[in-house]
Amino acid sequence: MNSDIFVNAKDFLKLFHGKHFDIAMELILNILVCLVVFKLIDAFTKKILTGLSNIQNKEGLVKSIPVVARIIKFLVLFLVIACFLESHGYSITSLVAGLGITGIAVGFAAQETISNIFGSFAIFYDKAYKIGDYVILGTAEGVVEDINSRSTILRALDHSRIIVPNGLIAKSVIENVTDSHKRRISELFEVTYETSDENIVKAKTIIKEVALSHKDVHRDLKVFVEKLDASSINIRLVADVKTNNYYKYAEVKDEIILEVIKRFRSEGIEFAYPTKTVYMANK
Repeated sequence: MNSDIFVNAKDFLKLFHGKHFDIAMELILNILVCLVVFKLIDAFTKKILTGLSNIQNKEGLVKSIPVVARIIKFLVLFLVIACFLESHGYSITSLVAGLGITGIAVGFAAQETISNIFGSFAIFYDKAYKIGDYVILGTAEGVVEDINSRSTILRALDHSRIIVPNGLIAKSVIENVTDSHKRRISELFEVTYETSDENIVKAKTIIKEVALSHKDVHRDLKVFVEKLDASSINIRLVADVKTNNYYKYAEVKDEIILEVIKRFRSEGIEFAYPTKTVYMANK
C-alpha cells in the first residue's frame, strides 16, 4: 500500500520536470494574471458604484456597470487562453476569425450603446453637471431632469423634453450655467446718426446709470460705442446679473431695457431702425 503511494508520488513529481514543468508554471502564471486583472476590474467597478452613491436616478448606470465589467473580464480571459494555446502550437486562427466576424457584427450593433455608457462615466467623473443644473449641451439647453446610462434628459424653457445621448455629450462642449453663479447681459442700443454728440454721451450715461441702479447687477459693468452700423450708432451694455436662474436674469434684463427706453424718450434720444437712402440722378 505504502509502496503504491510512493510510486504514484514519484509519477506525479515527474510532471514538474522539463516541458511539463514549464507548461504548468505558464498555466499558473496565466491564472494569476487573470486573477489580478479581475481584482483590478472589481476594485474599479466598486469605486465607480461608490461614486454614484449620492447620485439621484442612477438605477440605469448601476445595472449597466456590472455588465460592462463582466464583458471586460470575458475578453481578458479569452485573450489569455488564446495566447496560451497559440504559444503551444494550437492554431486558433479559425476560432478568432469566427469570433472576429461575430464581434464586428455585435460591435457595430452595440457601438452606440457602449459609447453612451462610457459617455455617462465621463460625465460623472468630470462632475460636468448634476440633476437640477441648467446646462447647454451643443444646440440643446435646459434643466437636467435625469441622467441614465444612455442619455441625459433636459427640460427646456418651453417645457419640452429633450433627450441627448451621453456619447454625443462626451464629444461636445458642456456649458453649466448653474455653476457660473451669474449671467451676462450683452445688449445693443442703436441710436440714429442724427443724434448729437452730446446726446450720444448722454445715452451712454443713461444706460450706465440705469444698470448701476439695479440691485441685482454687479458694479463692474461696461458701456461703450461698439460700432457704426449701416443705419445706426451702436452702444453696447455688458453687465453681469447676480443670478444663474434664467427667469430672474430675464426679469432683470427686461427692467433695465424698459427703463433705458423710458429715459431715452424723455431726453429726446431716438432709437434707430433700418433705413435706406436712394439717390436718383437727373438726366
